[in-house]
Amino acid sequence: MGGPEAFDQQVFDAISAGLTDASAVVRHKAVLAVFYTRWPRFLPLLEDVAAGDPYGAARTDAALAADSIRNPQPYPS
Repeated sequence: MGGPEAFDQQVFDAISAGLTDASAVVRHKAVLAVFYTRWPRFLPLLEDVAAGDPYGAARTDAALAADSIRNPQPYPS
């Protein structure tokens, strides 16, 4: 899995749709996809998932993804 470094509207739209999907598995996978882009535009969506998703893993990972955007660290080499 990977994502473009530069913002791409189509990728953003696809991941955003996943973050609001009816399936908990799809929402969680979309959260994980955000880790590969770390685009700040995802913050409001991640905060919504972290605050209220019924699936615990999605909530936990959304909070971690939001933190990785707010406090970026270089990827390990």
